[in-house]
Amino acid sequence: MFRFALLLVLTLLAAASPIVHAQGSRWQQAYERGQALAAEMRTRDAVRVTEKAVRLAEKHFGHIHPNVARSLDALATLYQTQGRYDEAEHALRRNLVIWTAQRGAGDPAVAASTHRLAMLAHAQGREADAERLLKQALTLYQIEWGDYHPTVGTCLLDLATVYQAQGRRAEIEPLLRRAIDICERKRITDPLGAAKALNALLAHYVTEGRYEEALPLCERALAMNERAAGRIDANVATDLSNFAVLVHMQGDYRNADVLYRNAIAAWESVLGPDHPEVARTLEDYAVLLRDAGKPAEADQVSARAKRILSGP
Repeated sequence: MFRFALLLVLTLLAAASPIVHAQGSRWQQAYERGQALAAEMRTRDAVRVTEKAVRLAEKHFGHIHPNVARSLDALATLYQTQGRYDEAEHALRRNLVIWTAQRGAGDPAVAASTHRLAMLAHAQGREADAERLLKQALTLYQIEWGDYHPTVGTCLLDLATVYQAQGRRAEIEPLLRRAIDICERKRITDPLGAAKALNALLAHYVTEGRYEEALPLCERALAMNERAAGRIDANVATDLSNFAVLVHMQGDYRNADVLYRNAIAAWESVLGPDHPEVARTLEDYAVLLRDAGKPAEADQVSARAKRILSGP
């Protein structure tokens, strides 16, 4: 009797397993399709498919499962892109509950969810909430990975952004210098993080009018991004544009001219000759030409920028 019952159970399980696998595959397909649509900037379609992925995950895996959390995380990103902040927050809070239940309150996934909620609060202008959540995430990251993990550096950069929004300028530089120290220690594994940290401190110096201190930071960030990319990319083009503006502001028109030309060529290479970013750099270059006493050239450059911005 027992042997027959056991055989019956095994038979039923074997019959059910293709159905279970098929349901899991349907979730995987919906999740991956949503990610692909998001990458193509088809946000509305991506939302529709990712909402379906959430439903499939809940049906197949249960409401408290990592795949539900992953789907909710992707959906929150899409909602935030659409400005649907309340729905994004709801999805992220469910995500946080799932990871806490699955892995415990100190897990890095819980820290990452808390970090996401903090940056959503910042996007809504809720800076006190953003600060509180970022400090929670920072503590969890440090407990799990120590003081010198790249994610700790990223969290410090985000906290500095919140302090900037709060007008707490005196507290920003120490955070940014800590972030730079962390990112430069991990430069081999995270060169873009080091460049991002340098650019954050650069922007802070520019805000305070400390242009001479900003200039070497820009040079270092440019060198790091060039080494990391091995080619011209958007980060390199951005650094060239920033470098040109800084040199221009210090009155070195000759070198600024070269840098603006390089920045324009870089943006054209990355985005094409008719992209608004090209036009913005052309506008800055036109200002330099006027400052350098070359009004005719400035008018030509400015006219090209206007043609780009006006569209075909």
